[in-house]
Amino acid sequence: MQMENYAGLAAAIRAMPIARHIGLEIGGFGAGTTELHLPFRKELSHDGAAFQAGALATLADFAGVAAINTLVEDGRFAVSAGLDIEFLAPARGEMLLAVAEVAATRGRRGTARTDIYAMNQGQRVLCATAIVRGHIVRDPGDAGA
Repeated sequence: MQMENYAGLAAAIRAMPIARHIGLEIGGFGAGTTELHLPFRKELSHDGAAFQAGALATLADFAGVAAINTLVEDGRFAVSAGLDIEFLAPARGEMLLAVAEVAATRGRRGTARTDIYAMNQGQRVLCATAIVRGHIVRDPGDAGA
């Protein structure tokens, strides 16, 4: 995935306090796609060994909305509108890998599918999949635009 054409999107994600707090890393962007990483830390776990479900949902939301944003015209932004997530396997690993791809955009709405993989010693295990919905607005602080 490339990054050079999506510098503004990367900067916006990096500027979010929660992204910095959880240690979110950007893997790359493409037209309608996003790859994000979340390194393991005990603070993101429920037992000191596996990521807690909330960390997976947060990562799915970030990745899905970012993927929608790769297709949004200049001067507009996609913001979170909802998500449905299925947890498929324990999220044990060195990091989580989120791969999001836009399924559709129409009017002020976008939908993306995000798959979350637990990465451990080069092996990846699908541990969650989510459908993420975004609302496209003129300004990220104006959800009614």
